[in-house]
Amino acid sequence: MKSNKYVIALAIACCGILTLSTNQASAQTSVVNGGFETGDFTGWAAVGSEPPIINSTTAHSGSFSADLVCTNASTNANNSEIDENTYNSGGGTINSGDVYNFSFWAYQVSNDHAGYVQNYVVSFLDGTGALLGGGTGYVPFSGGAGTWTQITANNLTAPAGAVGVYIQIYGATGANANEFGEVLIDDVSLTLAGSGGGGGGQTNQVNCAIKSGTQVSWNATSPTATYQPQSSANSNTWSNLGGLISGNTTTSLFVNAKAPFYQVLQINPGTSSGGGAVTNGSFETAGASATNAVGWSIDQAVNGTVLGIRTNDNPHSGAFDYQAYLLTTQNAGPLLEFHQTVQVTGGTTYPFSFYSDAKTGSQGYSCQYRILWSDNTDTGFINFTPGNNTYALTTVNVTAPVAATSGTVYFHIASAAVIGWFAAIDFDDVSLGSGGSSSPGSTNILSATAGRGVQVSWASGAGTNYQPQVTTTIANGGTPWANLGAVVSGNGTTNSVTDSANSPVKFYQVLQELP
Repeated sequence: MKSNKYVIALAIACCGILTLSTNQASAQTSVVNGGFETGDFTGWAAVGSEPPIINSTTAHSGSFSADLVCTNASTNANNSEIDENTYNSGGGTINSGDVYNFSFWAYQVSNDHAGYVQNYVVSFLDGTGALLGGGTGYVPFSGGAGTWTQITANNLTAPAGAVGVYIQIYGATGANANEFGEVLIDDVSLTLAGSGGGGGGQTNQVNCAIKSGTQVSWNATSPTATYQPQSSANSNTWSNLGGLISGNTTTSLFVNAKAPFYQVLQINPGTSSGGGAVTNGSFETAGASATNAVGWSIDQAVNGTVLGIRTNDNPHSGAFDYQAYLLTTQNAGPLLEFHQTVQVTGGTTYPFSFYSDAKTGSQGYSCQYRILWSDNTDTGFINFTPGNNTYALTTVNVTAPVAATSGTVYFHIASAAVIGWFAAIDFDDVSLGSGGSSSPGSTNILSATAGRGVQVSWASGAGTNYQPQVTTTIANGGTPWANLGAVVSGNGTTNSVTDSANSPVKFYQVLQELP
């Protein structure tokens, strides 16, 4: 049983929004807009000779991230930096002795130049904005190459006189021509790990976000289907609301604006025509997220904006395909390589085939496949030519060496080092074997209902439990709070819950359990 709790409390009424806080164990600060989900740098300062921009295509969670890019066209050094003063941004105040954990997620697009550096700094501030002791100092970091990596600094103790925290995350090039570096930043979090006791049970407003909007709901029945909510102004032209949603556990979506019409596409997977030894050769089965494909792994995604994603925009059969996307953003050619290992019988000849399609506008690319056998022999890299905005079949016979028990199929796609050029190559129906029967996927249109909705959001700490609650009455003698859904386990990002606004007045609070 936890002994201490603080409460984030908010109320929404028909006349507007009221925020309040009660029963707080300690004053606390948090990062404002740590996930950049406002779609801009609200709460932050985007500074430097090349100020960061908002990225709306790659995010650790939600829809947005901060994109820090530094490019040297000459010998002039450049920098790209995001800063936040949590006290001035409205993140609340802290007490001396409070202990905080700091974290953010980084996605390394490029850092292969010797003169490029990345650092973060966490500092404590007094009420005048002056820097105090403590914090981290300048700490170098690197994100994962083509994947998100969490950067953490724990047990930061607020010194005497501290009221807020100053966060700096930046990349910088040296004074060398053609230096380049790029990193994406998301889910910046500052969470209270322990109280120094300076608050003494005082009440202080805690920063939290509440939005009114529209809650779109639908009846999801199939755990194997993928769902795509959509909106329309005229019931003829439809726009996607967010990304694909796998399975039937999520049945509603909060949106900021109301549209006249809503619907939900239920995309039912077909069976793979790849057959044989390849798993998920038609990419019909999602992995950890809807854009990952079970059975397939990315080896390299370097030099520019490079993505390997499962998508439903251009399947050859079934409902899904896999796209290799390479955008050149520097003087080095992008590269993507992905693979799958399959079991084989030594000495057996297998038909190997797949379909590929170079989308309109693709240029300067080269495509190769390779099969590496378990006895360390291989086919070598073999060129193939995708269709020009249509699928082309590549098919050959390959013989597994007598000593081989498995073969790893690699697809290797590279693009030219011409800034602004891109290649989008779709793959489908990969087969290593005799093939098999298939059935096409299908898409059903589900009706959706829309009503007034509320979204309550807060900055969470990884591994910390939160219980959102709601009531329609605030009473001096005791407020009858009801749990709003199940306990939410914090993941170090901005967590949120939604509720229908079916009452003229509703009050919300979120309880965080502290050690």
